[in-house]
Amino acid sequence: MITEVNFMNITDELLHYNGRAVAYFSSEAFPLCKIQGEEFKKFDEKGLIKCVNIISDKSPDLSMLYGIMSAPTMVLFENGKEIKRTSSVLKAEEIEQFIK
Repeated sequence: MITEVNFMNITDELLHYNGRAVAYFSSEAFPLCKIQGEEFKKFDEKGLIKCVNIISDKSPDLSMLYGIMSAPTMVLFENGKEIKRTSSVLKAEEIEQFIK
C-alpha cells in the first residue's frame, strides 16, 4: 500500500524506517506524473519494498529539502538514507530494476 508522506509523517514513514523504501515525488500539475503513478501502483502491488508518495504540490518543503527539481522523481532510501534517484518515467518492471 502506497503511503502519502508529508512533513508531518516523514520521520515515521521514511526517515526512521529500517529497510529499503522508494519515495515517488509527483506533481498533480504534470501529465507524466499520472502515467508514472499508474506504473508505481503496479510496482507497489508486487509488495517488494515500502512505497511512499510525496506530492510536491502539497509538500513543497520536502521537495526543496531533497532537491527535487522535476517530477516525476523516485528516490531509493535504505535505513532512512538516500542511496540513489532517477527522474525518468519508468514502467513497473524498470522500477524493480531501479531498487536493486
